[in-house]
Amino acid sequence: MKNKLAKVEQGRFKPLRDEKGRIIPGQQSLNPAGRPQFSITALVKAKLQTKPEGMKETYADLLIKRIINKAIKEGNEAMIRNLWQYMDGMPKQSHELTGASGKPLFLPSELLEKNEINTDTITGSEKPS
Repeated sequence: MKNKLAKVEQGRFKPLRDEKGRIIPGQQSLNPAGRPQFSITALVKAKLQTKPEGMKETYADLLIKRIINKAIKEGNEAMIRNLWQYMDGMPKQSHELTGASGKPLFLPSELLEKNEINTDTITGSEKPS
């Protein structure tokens, strides 16, 4: 059942959009089948749990040995860095943008208006006028 608001152009469903280009709620889905269930990651994970013919260890065990060997025995710095990052995660980084005076930067008022940002919620000494 197609929604009465939707248009059909050249045999294709074309939903109505609001002034910002967003699809108006309540119309037929643009992706009725949903997200595809295929996943390369799932296939690789499943294969890693199998054992190569004639071997006692899984592909995952062999891969882990290879990574450790490359990092520790060969001293491969990139592999050491990757191991460390995957074990502990990357350090948190924060960035702060300030003006010449060291005070916060603010967007020009035209951009604030275009994006419908309420300037009453902005705090700071360099609040736009």
